Amino acid sequence: MKKKLHTLFLIIFLLAGCISVKEEGNDSGVDAGGPDAGQKIDFDKVDMLVVVDNSQSMEEEQVRLAASFRKLLNSLVDPPADWKIPPVDNIRIGVVTSDLGIDTSEDITNCDSCCPCGDRGRIQCYNMIDGCECTGDPWLESTPENPNKTLADDFACLASVGTDGCSFEMQLFAASYALQRVDQKEFLRGDNALLVIIAVSDEDDCSVRCGAEFWFRPEMSMTNPDLNIFCVTSQDMLIAVDDIALNLMKKGNDRAGVIPDAVLFAGFIGVPMIDNCQGNGNVIDGCLDVAQMEFVREEDEEGRGYPRAACISEQTDTDTAVPVTSAEPGRRFVELAQDFGENGYIYSICNEDWSPAMKDIARRIATILKGE
Repeated sequence: MKKKLHTLFLIIFLLAGCISVKEEGNDSGVDAGGPDAGQKIDFDKVDMLVVVDNSQSMEEEQVRLAASFRKLLNSLVDPPADWKIPPVDNIRIGVVTSDLGIDTSEDITNCDSCCPCGDRGRIQCYNMIDGCECTGDPWLESTPENPNKTLADDFACLASVGTDGCSFEMQLFAASYALQRVDQKEFLRGDNALLVIIAVSDEDDCSVRCGAEFWFRPEMSMTNPDLNIFCVTSQDMLIAVDDIALNLMKKGNDRAGVIPDAVLFAGFIGVPMIDNCQGNGNVIDGCLDVAQMEFVREEDEEGRGYPRAACISEQTDTDTAVPVTSAEPGRRFVELAQDFGENGYIYSICNEDWSPAMKDIARRIATILKGE
């Protein structure tokens, strides 16, 4: 069973393993100030950072995210009576993509040959679809002073990030980098804001430090038939999940302490649609031992390797009869949720209806806001 780090996170600071990138628009070296590590906080607002995979296979999943996110927001704004909390009327939402480019000169489809490049953890606003407005700050919000009656509709615009992103998805690094950008430091609203990070992807995380050996290996070539599984077979060269967990628990600031219950993580990712792999991080301990979560190399007709799917949706395309979603094992996301314990959550991206999961996430948010 994977050792949980909850107690250690309260006293250990990330030093040699920090995942910061000292680049333009990025600064993780600012002292956080605020309360001491371990101090309980009364949260009165919610900041949400949603990381959306924008690679070629994600069109239907972005539609599903946009539709189901309404359940999360409605459950907070108008909570069920048995939750016994007042409506949550102070919400901020930012969306980033999984595209951070690649640190190699190799010409790989849709990938900028530099790191960090691509969308660089930039909160999306410039990338809006037709018919959506984008004014002022790139994030959305609804506050008591300025309630936003169209918050769910506005989020649907932000969630439609397109499908022309890099196929080397660095979903978790993108979340951390977004929190570290100097030009986005106003996104996080201080210690009294609960941070909720939601990742949506049909592939596993491939977060690699810029300049790492990974990028300069001969396998990083379009001529390599196993290029699509290079991330899966090179786990020792990726950023350790425990390092990412601690960085996110510190809201991207490696000099800060960990405030209990200050950050939630949820992933809509590749896991089988079974109880052992869906739910809070403290109840899915056996998920990584499930057969569907093991890496198995399969080949296409041209001999190119790819991971066997952890799940395949029952819903099919009306024209082609091909399943709408097929997702590889999201093992690193499961590990991250396990590190977060009851503040982690995993749901299969292959489910047709995501609203039950959105309600579960809203309920956990409500529980923390109640101080329980």
